[in-house]
Order: sequence, then C-alpha cells, then structure tokens
Amino acid sequence: MTDVDTTRLKAAAAGYSKYGDQFRDVVAPAINRCQLPWDCIPVLGMGFGHTYGDAWQQMDLSIRAMPDLLNAIGGALHRVAEHYEGQDIEIAKSFTPPGMPAVRSMDGTSAGDYIGQGATALVTAGTSVVGLAHMVGDLKALRTVVTAAKAGSVALQASVLPFGWALFAAVLATDAFAWVNMREPMPYFDALNGLSDVESVLNAASADLPQMCYDVVYKAPKWTGAGAEAFYAFVNDDLDKTLTAMVGVNNEMQTACREAGWSMTIALITYLGISAAAAIICDVAKMIPDPTTVTQQTVTNAALAGFLAYSVANLLDLAQMFVFLQLAAGGIKQQSDTLKAYLTNQQGELDGRSLRLSVTECTTIASWENSGWVQAQS
Repeated sequence: MTDVDTTRLKAAAAGYSKYGDQFRDVVAPAINRCQLPWDCIPVLGMGFGHTYGDAWQQMDLSIRAMPDLLNAIGGALHRVAEHYEGQDIEIAKSFTPPGMPAVRSMDGTSAGDYIGQGATALVTAGTSVVGLAHMVGDLKALRTVVTAAKAGSVALQASVLPFGWALFAAVLATDAFAWVNMREPMPYFDALNGLSDVESVLNAASADLPQMCYDVVYKAPKWTGAGAEAFYAFVNDDLDKTLTAMVGVNNEMQTACREAGWSMTIALITYLGISAAAAIICDVAKMIPDPTTVTQQTVTNAALAGFLAYSVANLLDLAQMFVFLQLAAGGIKQQSDTLKAYLTNQQGELDGRSLRLSVTECTTIASWENSGWVQAQS
C-alpha cells in the first residue's frame, strides 16, 4: 500500500470514462439526427450542402471515436491509481488501446447523390411547368383585360404595356425558380435539435477534460514521470485542441441550421402569398370583361402592380436565403478546416489523427514504472 492520495487521479479516471459513456449514449445518436438529406438543399445552394456534409463527416468521426478513446484513458488512469493503492489484481487486467471508427459520409453528399439532386431538380421544374398549365386560361383572360384596357386609355396603355405575354413568361420563370429552390424547413430544425444535444455534452467535455488533466499533473500531490508526461502531452496537444475545434464547428452548424430553417420558412410563406395573389388577379381579370372606366382601369392596374410587388418580394426572399447560405457555408468551412487539420494525416486523408492513441502512448500512460507521486514542497 502507499500513503499517496490517489483520490484526484481516480476522480479523473471516472470523469474521462463518464464522458466516454455520454459520447456513446447521447452524442453519437444525436449526430445522426444532424444529417441534412440532399433533397432539402436548394439547387442554388451556394456550396452549402457540400460544406455542411464535410463538417458533419468530421464531427461524426470525432464523436464516434470519443467513447473508446475516453474510456481507454480512464482505464489507464484507473490502473495507475490502483497500482499505488496496491491493487495488483486490477493492474493485471488486460488493456486494449482504442481503435478508430471508419469514416462515413453524410447522406446525400456523395457524387451519386449530387447527380440525383440534379435529376430531381429537373423533374421538379417540369412538374412546376405542368402545375402552371391550369393557369393558362386565366392568364389569357388577364391578357384580354390588358388588351382591352389599352384601347380604353393612353395612360392605361403606358401602365400595362409590359404586362402582356411577358407577364406570363415572368410568372413561369419566377414560379419554376421558386419551386426548384424552396425546400421543406423542418429537416433544418430537426438537425438543430440534434446539434443542441451534441452541444450539451461536447461543451462540458471541452471544459472539464483538460482541467482534470491539469489537476492530476500540476496540483500537488501531483503525478509525475513518463506516464504523467504522456497523458498531459496527448490531452494538451491533441484532445483539447480537437474538442475546441469541434465546439466551433458545432456552433456554426447550429447557426446555419437555425437561420436556414427560418429563411426557408419565410420564403415558403411569401410564396404562398404570391400564389394567393395570382389567384385573386385572375379572378379580378374575369370580373372585368370590358374595362373602359377609370375605376376598372385602376382596379386592373392595382392588381397587376400587386402581383408584380409580390413577385419581387419572392425573388428578394430567395436571394436573401441564397446569400445567407453562402455566408453560412463560409462560417462552417472556416471552423471545419481547423478540425480537419487535426483529423487528417500527411496524405490529406481523414483518419482521426489527433484522436488516435497509439499502443505506446497507452502503455506509457498506464505505466507506473519510473513515475510516482510527490508531495508539495513546503
């Protein structure tokens, strides 16, 4: 037996193992919910889908590596503590260094999926055109109104001259553009919920794990020797930096999903307003078979102006969404590039480099030879 207080070391061992279990039971299932299916990414997604997919891949690999890694460190620290307490039966147990899970891609980020996205976009555009076909008769009625209005007043001619068949072409183009770029916002909010669950454990682990390491290595009575040095080097040089980068990526992904979800919701609501306005315009056109009075001309002009205003608002909402996606992609990429630098090998392959605990490192951390505890000097 030894008179050295190993309580702090055993607490650190329990802490690392606890977070290992939480990454397995809470964080790993949560990151699966953070995937964005390719069909929820706008066709003009400004690279957002690819950037988000790369970031998700890095987070997924890191998170799935954490349970074995943290439990292995916890086991190594526990072995050292048991040795100093004379529990030789504990240190005789087998010790296996952690492995590294295989890299996997987020659903919808492979080349084949991008091809599928393009094909679906074309089908959606075609469906949009077919869906507009039922409005042709109403739009012809609107054109009739405009034509008759031209004969009624030179002023009205000047007002409605641009709204002949050009209006139909504008409607068709605007609607098709909207249909191939507006997406269901709920996958973004679902992903946001998953990222929030990731945050609940990740942020705490990022703060606690390095502190536990510092406590056992630097606070007297402290652990010294090759084992302590190897433990501190791995946590300080690799684990701490990787966790910090993961926090940054997770924060950017949360912001992107939150803002993208609301942006797409607003665009969808605006589009519904446009559809209602178009129906009202067609009904007004049918109700004015021969617009010859100033009142009728005013109503017709007001309807056309209202439709044009809604169309412009729709395009502006979509443009705002595209600008946001571009900015979000830039924010995610900036953070994920840092995480990627830790996780890639010299060949540029994503292999979880910073989270790989070698056999030598494991053995050194778990060793008690040429190491020990020293009391604070008075």
